Amino acid sequence: MRKEDFRNWLCENPEIVILDENIITKDGLSWECLKEFGELTVFHNTPPELVAKRCKDADIILTSKCVISRSVMEVCPKLKYIGVLATGYNMVDLEYAKEKAITVTNVPAYSTASVAQFTISMILMLAVHAEQHAQAVKEGMWLNSKEFCLHCPLTKENEGFVNQAAISKMKNGVMIVNAARGRLINETDLAENLKNGKITAAALDVLSVEPAQEDNALLAAPNCFITPHMAWATREARERLIKWTYDNLAAFLQGEALNRIA
Repeated sequence: MRKEDFRNWLCENPEIVILDENIITKDGLSWECLKEFGELTVFHNTPPELVAKRCKDADIILTSKCVISRSVMEVCPKLKYIGVLATGYNMVDLEYAKEKAITVTNVPAYSTASVAQFTISMILMLAVHAEQHAQAVKEGMWLNSKEFCLHCPLTKENEGFVNQAAISKMKNGVMIVNAARGRLINETDLAENLKNGKITAAALDVLSVEPAQEDNALLAAPNCFITPHMAWATREARERLIKWTYDNLAAFLQGEALNRIA
């Protein structure tokens, strides 16, 4: 949108919809700061079948995990901005957003320190056999929860690169930690090598399908500890997420580009 067009648009009190704020505002955090930009509606979670309905009158959509596809954007005639409440943005059809001149931004690196800290804690967990979260996952608490959730991105080139071929080149007794993307690992190969002892232990905060499904071979694999995609969610990281979401939107409303990906 051209800068000269913003004044007229802002007078219309744009409608802002947060589709899945999820756990971002737990511990007393709030999206109140965004109300200065327009009429704010916040949904804790939005199932796929309600995304289009909740977005249809929105000028601005903020989403964490909800998919903003071409079909969703087609029923949103007023839509001008999509703010991803995360670093990854594969849930947005960027090509169609560009075609329709809809700005898309993300929030890069807000949780880097938190994920690094958590990764180290996972390594320590393997050493001291802390199993509380892992046992809760195996008992189905993650699967039955309504809530679920940078370092290594998932690409076509590296999908499943931790597989039998790679594992065979590792020394015996290796430990594997993954707090990046679940599909970086061939989970069947990992489970088999945990069973035969080639891999001593694995600690995973991410899986190929989340939440953990009952048929995931890793749930029954020995010395495999799975936590529910929680490395990003420290209070400090969530505070940064809210602040940078505010900064992204403020920049957009001033006709500027900040963390723009489309």
